[in-house]
Amino acid sequence: MTRINFSNQWRCKFRYLNGGIQGGFTAKNDNTRLIHSSNIENGTVVFQLYNSKGNLLSSFSANNTTDTIKGVFEKGERYRVRATATKAKGRFDFKME
Repeated sequence: MTRINFSNQWRCKFRYLNGGIQGGFTAKNDNTRLIHSSNIENGTVVFQLYNSKGNLLSSFSANNTTDTIKGVFEKGERYRVRATATKAKGRFDFKME
């Protein structure tokens, strides 16, 4: 597995992932958006977006496309995405801008 989580980006590529991992982000302004893409060859990956208080904001599956989440972020707040994989192979990318 290769993963990078810095400068409001989180990238992960894996041959086999079973379990959970997470990446963190900080909203730079109130118009912040989180762009995510995935390419899962086998298995499943479900993502959950949490705010700094631990409240679940959104839950979605990796679906081999690119999508954007916006309208839920507050400037200066920290957020985390938890990925829960079941016998998965592939990659996903997140970028907060």
